[in-house]
Amino acid sequence: MQPGEFYKLIKGYEERRDSENTVASYFVANLMNLFGKSLRENITIEKLMKPIRFGEAVSEDTRKADEEYLKAKFKLGR
Repeated sequence: MQPGEFYKLIKGYEERRDSENTVASYFVANLMNLFGKSLRENITIEKLMKPIRFGEAVSEDTRKADEEYLKAKFKLGR
């Protein structure tokens, strides 16, 4: 597996995980709003998803450094 393919695999996994978390947050927010009539304000999906979305995109410098490391490690591109 090439580094570019690996990063695409990670991106796909993160998108699928985010999608699953969004669906779960939708139902949890509805249940909290239904049974939490004493809440001051409604719970939104965004409020529930904020702590979950902790990951940041991989910077181009980090990606290139990882790619160079893997090329050196597996003696590719020489």
